[in-house]
Amino acid sequence: MSKNVNSMYLFVLMLISPLYVVRWSYFSILPTTFLELIIWVGIIIWLIQKFQRQQWSLVRTKLDLPIILLIIASLVSIGLSTQPMAALGIARAYIWEPIAIFYIFRDMKKWLGDTVFRNHLVAGLVVAGVWMSLLGISQKFFGWFIITSHQANRAHAVFNNGNALALFLGPIISICIAKLFDLNFKKSWKTVILVVSIILMNTAVVLSDSLGGILTLVAFMGILGVYFVSKRLRRREVFWNWMGTLLVLSGLLGTLFLLGYSEKNARATDNPWVREAGTASVRICLWQGTYRLLKDNWLTGVGLSGFKESYAQFYATCDAEPLEYPHNFTMTIWAELGLLGLISFYWILISIALSSQKVFSPLIRWGIVLFLTAIVTHGLVDIPYFKNDLSLIFWVIASFLV
Repeated sequence: MSKNVNSMYLFVLMLISPLYVVRWSYFSILPTTFLELIIWVGIIIWLIQKFQRQQWSLVRTKLDLPIILLIIASLVSIGLSTQPMAALGIARAYIWEPIAIFYIFRDMKKWLGDTVFRNHLVAGLVVAGVWMSLLGISQKFFGWFIITSHQANRAHAVFNNGNALALFLGPIISICIAKLFDLNFKKSWKTVILVVSIILMNTAVVLSDSLGGILTLVAFMGILGVYFVSKRLRRREVFWNWMGTLLVLSGLLGTLFLLGYSEKNARATDNPWVREAGTASVRICLWQGTYRLLKDNWLTGVGLSGFKESYAQFYATCDAEPLEYPHNFTMTIWAELGLLGLISFYWILISIALSSQKVFSPLIRWGIVLFLTAIVTHGLVDIPYFKNDLSLIFWVIASFLV
């Protein structure tokens, strides 16, 4: 019975992960979401099963130490925040609860066995990606089910902008491609479903008109090209051993380049609401302000939920739009969680990358490389973590890969 419950929970949690947009408050003081409710259902199910099994210890993983440091960084950042209640909510929804799911899923992986665990998780991700893609495609082509009126010309599914849809689909596409390699492209109904799903998701990303999403698709093709070259040169093990690490380091170096470039090349405009260079000019101005913010607060950052206020008051340069985050993975982690948070996150990413050296499953190897490709590529121009669905999917896929 418990195996059926666990299998169903894996599938359902992935299926409804975008529905954090359904929100309410308890007693008008404690905000929550439908996704958070389902997460807590899983925590309760897990605790009941731990009690029944009398197994109270957590499964040990190579991510334990950086996770502890990340939790410490989140607590420090709550203390530093000028909005401690908002910071507490962010830490709960984006860090603590997803990490809890990571450990719960590690237990479920042990209880169900690797094959059953992976199959149900992949199935949930595929169905979630497909229904979101179909919704986005129908919005673009037929004008059906428009959720956000000012995004009616873009696929956006249940979100308030197209970028959010592309951010959601990127990691899922990475796992779908990995599963195709795991199946060795054999003629079967599973292969057909995966191919159709990948086509639908790629179409939705393109129709979302998200630069970061489209760059991620291009990066996937680039990684596949590098692999086939390495295969031809009989250097596949070099590819598996080091590609993930190179991706993570390139994300860090790319961010440092963007910070330096923006500081020197940001240009003010006479009318900040007319942007001839589109969102690129907004990002360059935003990164210039972020560079100056991090220069003054390099050790501690400005606390969770602190960037928007600090940027608007002290660091806005050539574009004063009050944005929530710096639209870059590394900058956001550093600004919100300080240097300790940044170190812990990169430790986690490097640990995931190095896992490919010790496994031989195509699903895991391709999953690691393509998942990191999605995080790093889209993470250069947006933040593929600081949302309820994205933080959950990050830790769910981490439980799957390490």
